[in-house]
Amino acid sequence: MLTFAAEGEARGGLREVDPGRDLGVVAGLIAQGFAGDLDSRAQASLREMRRLARLWPLVGWMAEADPILRESLTGFVWEEPVPGKRGLQIVANVSLNPAPGARGWSIVCNVVTRPEYSRQGIARQLTMAAIDAARERGAEGVLLQVYAANQAARRLYSDLGFRDVAGEIDLRLDAPRAVPVADAPGYAIRRVRASDGHAGLELARIVTPEPLQWMVPVRPLDYQPDALTAAQQWLSDTLSGRRTQRLAAFRGERLAGLLWIQGERRGPAHRLSLMARPEDRGQVEAALLSRGLRMLAGRAPLPVWATVFQDHAEAIEPLRGFGFEERRTLLVMKRALR
Repeated sequence: MLTFAAEGEARGGLREVDPGRDLGVVAGLIAQGFAGDLDSRAQASLREMRRLARLWPLVGWMAEADPILRESLTGFVWEEPVPGKRGLQIVANVSLNPAPGARGWSIVCNVVTRPEYSRQGIARQLTMAAIDAARERGAEGVLLQVYAANQAARRLYSDLGFRDVAGEIDLRLDAPRAVPVADAPGYAIRRVRASDGHAGLELARIVTPEPLQWMVPVRPLDYQPDALTAAQQWLSDTLSGRRTQRLAAFRGERLAGLLWIQGERRGPAHRLSLMARPEDRGQVEAALLSRGLRMLAGRAPLPVWATVFQDHAEAIEPLRGFGFEERRTLLVMKRALR
């Protein structure tokens, strides 16, 4: 599927990505196209892409021997002639990666087009090429993520057969402040202990929507860190001035809810992440959040971002009550291929 320039000029259009030649350019395109929308995971992925580009001769050799690495570097780019010059430039990209938490599924990601080339059907052709490539691999289906406010992209993906299956909402508070502590009758609120790791992992696996786990698997080391992981986390927090804490709500022996609190010294923002067992929703959220905000009140006057699952209305309500405003919703969409 190609577009053609006039006779004697460079030909542009769609082609498979050449990692050794394109990764650095694609990383720059992604950084420009998603500026301000990249969360910590996406920023880490972008840094990794740039690192791979710098180390390409070695990475290319490793990819020849490792089919998983090779698959993670696949995708397509769209080229157009450079105005007034000979040669081509990359103006759009799509990546196709194996879903780490769902064997047989693929992730369509990094769909980005330079603004001056938008609304020309390039994103549609790139996305269709990625879907066809996933089908040729024998994939059971494809997943992607898109912000709910990006209506043009959502219409495109819906037209191509994708449907919403999950989402996460980010809410923002201008600065932390001490709020009245809310009660949770029948529940004990305390700091998480090392012995709570298995219960925390079980809770995360229960409440995290399955499509989100397909894209970002729940990691046991986040809840049951070994000595090396714990030491690395402590060192990272110490060097950055960050303090990571967790609060738990228990109903007897059952872990009912969990709140992650990440307080920063210099920025860019503090973070809260909340989850609650379905049968305990509406009972523990305010108690956990009010205590978490009081813990942040003594930290730097930075914005506070809170992340909850889209279907967790019982968490959104108290967050609004504490002054948070909804800023963005990141949706997961999927399309079955067989």
